[in-house]
Amino acid sequence: MTTEHVVEVNNLKTENDTILGQAIQNVLKKKLNIDISVDALDIEDCGDTKSAVIYLQSIDEVNEVIDNINNNGFKFTQIAKPYKTISAKRVEGKRHIKFYEVDQYLGDETRVKEFKEGGGNIENFLRTGQKRCLASYACGIVNNREKGTVYIGVNDKGLVVGVQWNHDKRDRIRRRIAEIMMSDLQPPLTTLHYRVIFTPVRSKDEKHL
Repeated sequence: MTTEHVVEVNNLKTENDTILGQAIQNVLKKKLNIDISVDALDIEDCGDTKSAVIYLQSIDEVNEVIDNINNNGFKFTQIAKPYKTISAKRVEGKRHIKFYEVDQYLGDETRVKEFKEGGGNIENFLRTGQKRCLASYACGIVNNREKGTVYIGVNDKGLVVGVQWNHDKRDRIRRRIAEIMMSDLQPPLTTLHYRVIFTPVRSKDEKHL
């Protein structure tokens, strides 16, 4: 992970991720002449706002975004949450790897590493009040005072199988996780404490996602 070319912009509107991503691209291009691709953006739910982690080409671009975030004429404010001050800061890159491979072995489950195959049972996993749900896993990880990861798309044998989710499904998953972390845990957790990452899964010949 790196801190060199990554900036996080907070207090954005709770738009659809695709719409918000396009708006961020347009603002950066038109106002700062910074051209980024869709893959250079990670958008996360923060309760009643969203944040965007933006991967840029140079430290100069990072500084330019931070310096201009609230300047007159820099219309990032058009996608800000009403009545909230938009902010930007340098952060550590959150992308650990570019992709997983089908049937890649991720080891065994531990007290800080849980596997869920996903598919049809993901909705049940995101409901509270069950022993093997996200809220209970999150609580256990936090109580251990260690960093932990819940993998969705990995079977009980530790093999990557992947799940097929479109942009709308990803939006719903992010929103539901944010609701769980804010409403079902005491004290609540925000994206300062956790992150949701969608990582591509490739076939072994690397021809198919």
